[in-house]
Amino acid sequence: MENAVKNHRPLTPLEKCTITIERCFFRFLDYDGAVASVKPVIDGLIHSDIIKSDSYKVTGPWLLTQTFRPKKEGPLLKVGVSETIELQSND
Repeated sequence: MENAVKNHRPLTPLEKCTITIERCFFRFLDYDGAVASVKPVIDGLIHSDIIKSDSYKVTGPWLLTQTFRPKKEGPLLKVGVSETIELQSND
């Protein structure tokens, strides 16, 4: 994880973000299994100081999809993290 984010780390861990994950594999998992399979990657984002925590307040719902990838090509995981900026309302 460290090499993957080396030049893309924010100055401080993100307080609010959106996480998108695409799991490319020859077998599909049920939703709970897919979420559980990427949890170590999300934990790596915390330990690499990319995001503050993996709480729902920080990340909101993870946008997780699965696509088919032939077995001979091996597994692939695409992870995107983008900062979410909340707009203040003048109510």
